[in-house]
Amino acid sequence: MNRLKSLGLVLVALFLFSGPAQAEFFSIGVDAPVAFAFNDSDTHKTDGMPSGYMLSAKLPILVGFGVENYSVPMQADFDLSVDVNFYDLFYTLPIPFINLTFGYGFGSLEYKCTYQNICDSFDKANASQAIGQIGIPIALLFDLHVGYRKINATLKENQTGTSTDWAATATSVGISFGF
Repeated sequence: MNRLKSLGLVLVALFLFSGPAQAEFFSIGVDAPVAFAFNDSDTHKTDGMPSGYMLSAKLPILVGFGVENYSVPMQADFDLSVDVNFYDLFYTLPIPFINLTFGYGFGSLEYKCTYQNICDSFDKANASQAIGQIGIPIALLFDLHVGYRKINATLKENQTGTSTDWAATATSVGISFGF
């Protein structure tokens, strides 16, 4: 009788916490950025948690597309932030019990501030990013995941032509819903 109960518990756990890749036709994900840090943290100091969103849609062939739009508050004597915008392309590996996602994004980073003449003296920085994400399927159609992004960008000052490396990392948490 104990073996039967154990087998039943294992089957229920498998049903709730895993699912075959074929069960999901289409999925939509929503993420929130929870951390952002520039590699050169002496020059570029963030001030608090980023705010914004990351949206994604995955097709049945395990390829997906995403859009990111969030703002990172910066330490300054005035209201200053960096706006981050990306378009992503990613692939999810069909591994049971875990969802591994890898991808690439392209977009921009841009200063936003109350003193427009200061922010206008910098060009919008073209950027690219490598994406890694690990998720745990729950009840066949849900996925809780954590994402990590390695961002590369170069900021250029208009008047002097000086370029500054804007390499950074970002971390996110989110959920996706399958249909």
